[in-house]
Amino acid sequence: ILCLAIGLFLAGSYGNFSRAILDANWTPAYGDDSGFWKIFAIFFPAVTGIMAGVNMSGNLKRPAFSLPLGTFAAVLTGAAVYCAQIIICGGAISREALVGAPYESLMENALLGRAGGFVVALGVFCATLSSALGSLLGAPRVLQALGEDKILAPVSPFGKLSKTGEPYRALVLVCFIAAGVLYYAVTRGGATALNIIASVVAMLFLFTYGMTNLAAFVEGFGGNPSFRPRFKLFHWSFALLGAAGCIFAAVLISAKATIIAATIVAMLFLYVRRFVLTTSFGDARRGFVYSRIREYLIMLAQLPMHPKNWRPTILVLSGNPNSRLTLVKYAIWLGSGRGIVSLVSVLSGAFDAMKDRRKLHIQELEAFIAKNRLQAFPEVTVADDYETGIMQIFQCNSIGPLKPNLAVLGWSPDPQRARSYVRLLNAARTLNISLILIKDQGLPDSKKRKRRIDIWWRGQKNGSLVVILAYLIALNHEWARAKVRILRVVKTEQEKAPAFDELKTLIDAARMKARIEIIVTQKPVVDTITSASSDASVVFLGFSVPEEKDAEKFQSAISHLVKDLPTTLLVYSTGEADLIS
Repeated sequence: ILCLAIGLFLAGSYGNFSRAILDANWTPAYGDDSGFWKIFAIFFPAVTGIMAGVNMSGNLKRPAFSLPLGTFAAVLTGAAVYCAQIIICGGAISREALVGAPYESLMENALLGRAGGFVVALGVFCATLSSALGSLLGAPRVLQALGEDKILAPVSPFGKLSKTGEPYRALVLVCFIAAGVLYYAVTRGGATALNIIASVVAMLFLFTYGMTNLAAFVEGFGGNPSFRPRFKLFHWSFALLGAAGCIFAAVLISAKATIIAATIVAMLFLYVRRFVLTTSFGDARRGFVYSRIREYLIMLAQLPMHPKNWRPTILVLSGNPNSRLTLVKYAIWLGSGRGIVSLVSVLSGAFDAMKDRRKLHIQELEAFIAKNRLQAFPEVTVADDYETGIMQIFQCNSIGPLKPNLAVLGWSPDPQRARSYVRLLNAARTLNISLILIKDQGLPDSKKRKRRIDIWWRGQKNGSLVVILAYLIALNHEWARAKVRILRVVKTEQEKAPAFDELKTLIDAARMKARIEIIVTQKPVVDTITSASSDASVVFLGFSVPEEKDAEKFQSAISHLVKDLPTTLLVYSTGEADLIS
């Protein structure tokens, strides 16, 4: 009915269209008590339905797919209808008629005469009803979600759902609020009161849209690895511009109301976060930065860790970085501006005898970092032997919550060091530090733009971290055009389809482009991996940390596995990073 009504009054107005009437209506002529922003505030709620689907995201089968598609479709459809209405009706009906009797003018100009006018009246009724139903369906669900998540204690009773999954308690409250607003409008001035209510609604929606844009800006600008929007044209600057635009419009509608609304939002924010910002400024920029870092470290220590917020804090056992450039470069790529990388070196000997050498070594590391423009920190320790020094670094390299969660080591094929090497791996595992062992076959050719990352899926335990690390590497401009393959070996054709579906779910959760390849073969795994990935730019494989008694066997098996592969990253995960969480 609504679509038919729009078609009838647009068609009727188009038949009466006159360029002279359009020209007469084109120039602004606001009354003494109105202006552009006041009229904007009254009309703005007409387009707030574009986010109605967001309020019902819990009822959608595929919200990640449906919400962007539905929102963009709503924006484009609404823009097309309103623009057509402005131009066509503005050229068919006089200003006086449009201002004084808008609905009557639309009905009188509708196609099919009285029948068309009757349909237009029904369309107005349907538009009003659909907007009301949209709010009555959406608002209770927002209130119920706030109560269920216990974000605001006073609304916790409204978090309960009925047996059929409906937020009846929240619905009753919303109905009472709506009835109260209608009673106010009827008893306090009719259209004038409704215009005031429309301004209030516009303010609320502007702040809703502003906060939505601000949240997207914080996620995008902060570079959180878990923030992987499917809309590839997204950039944090657009979100910041959208938030600023909402605030700008709110101020122009009513500066006083904006200040009141902003105060309420700030109070809610402080209540939810239970955080009181205290400052201690120094006399220089360093003191200011130090005070900010101190406060944020304290705040970070109080926030619970969640797998979706995992970020790499990397220790690279680089020694002399000039001779281990592959380790350093991959660590920097993995950090990708989203984590913290420390280049670690251990000097063996007594501290008094090595203190000057230690100072010199730190300066050399700092010079290396500056020369190569790396975002990394140097770390040098002195210990009686190398193994003891690494153990100290694993335990003590942290500031509050910024503890290392990923250690990068070069692969050691030396049988004489097998047990010592495995002891280090077990120490890292005990301290909840994930591991990357790099079999160094050199860096990819810098002139070769087409690179390929091969990920061999061997289980969920290490697989999530492997995929996240591959995603972080692909974010770097040197790897911008890299193709990602996820490969898995199965023994029978019957296992192929389930394996493919499992990896497809993983890729969807990771929100990254990757080609899935399931290889059905009875050949040894080593031969299969070598055959498929010998021409890759880098290969990712998972591994399990062995017991010390199995060190030689472990070293022999891994050396045999990677001997004919390009640079290979062997990954062990403690489970902190989980794509499916």
